[in-house]
Amino acid sequence: MNLSLLISSRPNHDLFCGNILTVAQRKSIASYVFQKKVNTENCKWPSSVDENDKIKSLVERTLAFWSKFDVTGAKPLAVPYVYASPHHYLKWTYEIQREM
Repeated sequence: MNLSLLISSRPNHDLFCGNILTVAQRKSIASYVFQKKVNTENCKWPSSVDENDKIKSLVERTLAFWSKFDVTGAKPLAVPYVYASPHHYLKWTYEIQREM
């Protein structure tokens, strides 16, 4: 899956949410976070997850976590962009490998 799901499932991570969300809900939230990061206009809150302040805060903190890996001038994460400019995505790739 993606980095959001991975970190939200690790009990020792600041963004762990296994105590408030099921695995299916974490997958939905991870997908939502990824869609929000890539295209903020077309993402809809997952219907399987209650929209409350605690979960909204988790989403905002996850987006802030992702922003650590943003590089000025990098296009949204997509395979063609990664192949065209891999140096823009090295911090993100390293973090995924480190977490795994």
